[in-house]
Amino acid sequence: MAAGSNDFAIRVYFFDNNDPIKICELESHGNLVDSIQYANNSARFLSGSKDGTARIWKYESQKWKTLVIDVSKTLKKYQIKI
Repeated sequence: MAAGSNDFAIRVYFFDNNDPIKICELESHGNLVDSIQYANNSARFLSGSKDGTARIWKYESQKWKTLVIDVSKTLKKYQIKI
């Protein structure tokens, strides 16, 4: 389980006999973490923050790796000619 927080951290827990055990804290956002969404079929989840970024977290080689999506930047306008 992952939980976002207003101290900008994400805490990841493992449940052992219904008792939560904190296994790590991920501190990469620059503002409160207000969204978490897990992938259904892998050790990945997405976190969203008030800092204007979303991060895709993937557990690989015994550590969490992240890909940053800066949603605060505006998209370039493309013209489509028909």
